[in-house]
Amino acid sequence: MTGRGSNMQDSLGLMQFHDHQYLYSSSSSNLPLQQPLLYHHHQFVEAREGCTGEDDAPEFVEPAAAAARAMELRACKEVYSEGGGAVEERTAMAGAEQVVEEEEAHGVRMISLLMECAAAMSVGNLADANGTLLELSQMASPYAASCGERLVAYFVRAMTARLVGSWVGVAAPLAQPPCAAINAAFRALYNVAPFARLAYLACNQTILEAFHGKRLVHIVDLDVVPGGALQWLSLLPALAARPGGPPVIRVTGFGMSASVLHDTGNQLAGLARKLCMSFEFYAVAKRPGDADAVADVPGRRPGEVVAVHWLRHSMCNQYQRRQQIESMVSTKRA
Repeated sequence: MTGRGSNMQDSLGLMQFHDHQYLYSSSSSNLPLQQPLLYHHHQFVEAREGCTGEDDAPEFVEPAAAAARAMELRACKEVYSEGGGAVEERTAMAGAEQVVEEEEAHGVRMISLLMECAAAMSVGNLADANGTLLELSQMASPYAASCGERLVAYFVRAMTARLVGSWVGVAAPLAQPPCAAINAAFRALYNVAPFARLAYLACNQTILEAFHGKRLVHIVDLDVVPGGALQWLSLLPALAARPGGPPVIRVTGFGMSASVLHDTGNQLAGLARKLCMSFEFYAVAKRPGDADAVADVPGRRPGEVVAVHWLRHSMCNQYQRRQQIESMVSTKRA
């Protein structure tokens, strides 16, 4: 059939082509359109009598042209399926890298502003410090996902409190808590923190081995801290229970707080009385490296074994002070 039947087949082929969601266009760099096409309305043209179909040929797509377009459409879809995913992945990676760079720049900016604020407060420029803190308060949040941003937020809070106190004149040193409260806090820490208990245990075991069989013993504690009596409160019972009876023990404590030293001496003396031990405590309210600190340390008795205790020696970074301490210890050991 060359009339109506041929035209109907061509029209059906055209309808199937337009019903597809992709449309190939030579003017768009051979890329498919991702927007679905609207369905077109088609109608059949009835052949008139004596019509051969040649007059209606321009209104319909030839079968060969339709087949060529179908092949081009399939090729375009293959190109899209092979390369489109890679393009999207590269785009996502580029976006992620940009986000990371922005976060790093944000963090560097916050640190820079924080340093500027600290410098302004150190020289008394409270106006500039206030402006910097206002900007930082908008940049940093204590609930942010970044730990660095949370840390900056807490620094901002602390510096704001310092700034307000300096500005209105309400800043004042904190009241010193009573020794009983400090000792209770250190005892709670000692009970729950294994590292503190392990450090005390290792030191006491070394001292017990050094004092083995000795009658006169002397402990020099170069850093008596609040709650520092806990270590010696566990050593005294061990010395009292050793074979041959307890030794005659002296303890010299260095510290910057006279009240802490006094409280430590009272606790140790009370325990020594209960254990029936001969005990002496010397409080030296000075730094162990001070020039006049040597005169306050009692001299060594004949046959006395001296143990020097310095638990936090790694925190002393001054070489000269450490040399002075070593010189003092050597003098008293002679």
